[in-house]
Amino acid sequence: QKFDITQKETWRKAMREKWNIPADATVYGFVGRITRDKGINELFAAYRELLRQAPDTYLMLVGNEEKPELLDPELYAWAQQELHVLFCGHTNVVEQHLAAMDVYLLPSYREGTPKTVLEAMACGRPAITTDAPGCRETVTDGVNGLLVPVKDVDAIVAAMEKLLDEKKYLDVCRQYVKDHVGLLLHLCGKRAEQIKLTDENVSLYRQIPETEGFLESYRNEIILKLLEYYHGKNTKEIIP
Repeated sequence: QKFDITQKETWRKAMREKWNIPADATVYGFVGRITRDKGINELFAAYRELLRQAPDTYLMLVGNEEKPELLDPELYAWAQQELHVLFCGHTNVVEQHLAAMDVYLLPSYREGTPKTVLEAMACGRPAITTDAPGCRETVTDGVNGLLVPVKDVDAIVAAMEKLLDEKKYLDVCRQYVKDHVGLLLHLCGKRAEQIKLTDENVSLYRQIPETEGFLESYRNEIILKLLEYYHGKNTKEIIP
């Protein structure tokens, strides 16, 4: 199984060793086309600011560069020479890279179905993404991640700082995605026409352990929203 969570720690250790990342470092990550519309300029600017305050962090970029001439040349040049920014290129084992990350970022201007956010959650990683169509449907702000305005560098920095500094909050986010990992794996592994609000799917969410505190009030709403969101979507939007 692609997202075999029993392998997560093994993958995490191996991938961090491959890229010379200390075991205790906080790693922010992005998966996708490295291009302007994915919010890469804002991501570079935000991480450069964060790195001044937290020099033991890393930024891992997984995917091919696309039209780099459209990126801010100064930011792009900085990212290429910065040792803590890792350009990992294309991969067929995205789950192993996600396991090496602590926080997933998708500061995209627009999305259809951001499958990578769900994949990150399936690996137990909270996400920072934009309050844009597509993105906002995958994250409930303050529960399984944080939403930021589109093209807002300061907001991205603040969100990164929040997940870096408030370890208890990070643990809560991780517990949420851990509690819901069965459903997320189910969604990531099924074609669109198979994701329907059937009794079988309802029983899936009922099998997920109850969460505590403020997370409990979101439980049914989020799971049903995920099922509804994927019901009827074009298969190519979910399965590459």
